[in-house]
Amino acid sequence: MAIQPIDLSTVYSQMDKMGQFNASQVQNSHMANRAHMEKTAQQDTEKAKTVQESSKNKESNDIKADVNQGGGAGQGLLEDSGEAEKKVMEQTEEAAKPAPKLYEIRDPNLGQHIDLIG
Repeated sequence: MAIQPIDLSTVYSQMDKMGQFNASQVQNSHMANRAHMEKTAQQDTEKAKTVQESSKNKESNDIKADVNQGGGAGQGLLEDSGEAEKKVMEQTEEAAKPAPKLYEIRDPNLGQHIDLIG
């Protein structure tokens, strides 16, 4: 059975419609991604403004001074500041240890010989 020219024109027009639809879908996804990134950036700048405004507040500075002098809710969490320093030193020593070396074995003949028989 032969393909008629009318069939080809139908196929080509359908392919054109599908191509336009796919292009619009890709463009829509890019636009949605860009809008999401802009919204996230705007939220980040608003959070940064909030932090800066609260640091200017007098009450927060008073609380910081009180905690630095040894008062506040953080008092009594660690019994000894020496213990805290030891724990920090242990954690930094563990992080400073080098990671174990991983070895990879390679076969130079890998992919060179193809068995067609079996």
